Amino acid sequence: MMKMSRQGIRTLIDSEDSVNVVYNDQAGLPTIGVGHCMTQSEVSSGKIELSDGSVIDLRKGRISKANIERLLADDLIPREKAVNRMVKVTLDQYQFDALVHFVFNVGTGAFQKSTLLKRLNAGDYDAVPDEIRKWNIVTIGGQKQVSRGLANRREVECSMWEEGCSADSAAATTSRKRRTRTSLKSSGKRKSSSSSSSSGKSESKRTNDASSKHSKPAYQSKIIALAVTTGVTYLGTKYGIEVPAEWRSEIESGIVVAGLAGVAVLRRWYTDQDLH
Repeated sequence: MMKMSRQGIRTLIDSEDSVNVVYNDQAGLPTIGVGHCMTQSEVSSGKIELSDGSVIDLRKGRISKANIERLLADDLIPREKAVNRMVKVTLDQYQFDALVHFVFNVGTGAFQKSTLLKRLNAGDYDAVPDEIRKWNIVTIGGQKQVSRGLANRREVECSMWEEGCSADSAAATTSRKRRTRTSLKSSGKRKSSSSSSSSGKSESKRTNDASSKHSKPAYQSKIIALAVTTGVTYLGTKYGIEVPAEWRSEIESGIVVAGLAGVAVLRRWYTDQDLH
């Protein structure tokens, strides 16, 4: 019997998020851990009984990381069994992972009745991504509507099915939904504190270099434009265009200054090009 790979599980956790307290999902259902939708009995008792008979106690308000992993492993069992039982054609590991990821969200009953399963069992592997994308509707307040979150999730599953379960490529297609602000802030602090001062200086240098490369053409253009404009004005005065006497010395001085600046800039620019 096939089981979801570690890489598939990491992608599932990324899609569902891992939360150690009870919260309401997009449809308003009480949820905890990695997308574990709680039953009414679990909500009222404050306990989750696993398939091996052990119990996770929710009455303290939070559950440990170890219990989140236990709960996820237990929740995967019926989904993996359903895919193994219902799919009659051969699957590669990444295709199996994609289907378990899908069934984890839509449920085994919906998967069993789906056109996706019928077409797959008929050998139409290419139809699977289009069928997956159809499952992007959520019911909120009794009304059905397209969910951007589900649409993103469907694209992750299509990526898993078509390209293999790459955590990096799957992460690129999703917005990493429902990350808490606290986790984002703490993650940012960890990254900031772990960066060395030399790394910061190196990054600053790269930024300054990039800024210099972008600003240099604009600077050169201004100098060259000034030189050309001044030169045209000078030629105009030389060939009959009347210019007030008090301006002529300033124009001539401007030509000299602009010419020298233009030559200096061009020499520096060509030197930089050679160095690069």
